[in-house]
Amino acid sequence: MFAQIFSIIAVMFILVFVGMFIRHIKIINKNFTRNLSSLLVLVTFPALIFYSMITQFSRGMILDALILIIFGVLICFLGYIIGLFLSLSLKLKGPERSTFLILCAFGNTSFLSIPIGFALYGMDAVIKIILFDFGCNIVLWTFGIWLIASHQNDELKDSFVKNILNPGIVALIIGLAVVMSNFELPKVFTEACKLLGNITIPMSLIATGSLLYGVGFHRQVRWETLVALTAGKLVIMPLLAILILSIIDTSVSVRNIIVLEAAMPSMVLSTILAEKYNSDSNLAASGVFLTTLVSILTVPIFLSFV
Repeated sequence: MFAQIFSIIAVMFILVFVGMFIRHIKIINKNFTRNLSSLLVLVTFPALIFYSMITQFSRGMILDALILIIFGVLICFLGYIIGLFLSLSLKLKGPERSTFLILCAFGNTSFLSIPIGFALYGMDAVIKIILFDFGCNIVLWTFGIWLIASHQNDELKDSFVKNILNPGIVALIIGLAVVMSNFELPKVFTEACKLLGNITIPMSLIATGSLLYGVGFHRQVRWETLVALTAGKLVIMPLLAILILSIIDTSVSVRNIIVLEAAMPSMVLSTILAEKYNSDSNLAASGVFLTTLVSILTVPIFLSFV
């Protein structure tokens, strides 16, 4: 099982390394990566999500949807608690501590998990990942911003509304309305959504690679901090998720997605938030870079136990 999962994930990460390489040789640059990310978030991701909803979702999946959203919230707070204990043992303070907690609490639950989930479990996984990510976004744009920001202001309210109601969530809501109303869309429209959504997987992996190249790795960050982060995010977190799921009755497909999301490396957005709120951007960049590389091995290991 491990070899099969690892081979699939290895293919995904080859495309991530392609993104890093073409950024290094300057085929693409920072501006292109920003525009590509916007294209993915605003156009192709919503098309993929909408197509997944109208072809894979049914009324019988509503309970699963609620479980995934709840676990999205739960896993973020679980990561925060893990980070809290680790930060105390490391005696982290100030911006370094808040950045460390953000890195522990929030994973790359869309750009990386959607391609991996799609490759492992098919189109059905896309819906479930988006639902889980919705729960994560609720925590990120409330508690997460409070955690990393030096002070709160009106910008927090604007960020919450804007980011919770992102194009992906809007596509999910519209798709849900179509399914619940039994409305049949013209085939030409659904096929166009399918074709547009299909480019999301390779492009998101290349974008992830380019973003990772941009954040880089900073030698001045303490190694013990990075080792603790990697252990907490990529080992303790998925282990606890598997333990919790062992005492809860959920479907296998939901269980697979929750473990996949719990095993994801730290989110790339951490570096942007750290810079915006004057936190430790060096730690954020190094943490994202290292956990992403190590996850090549840890993700297939934990998915093998599900």
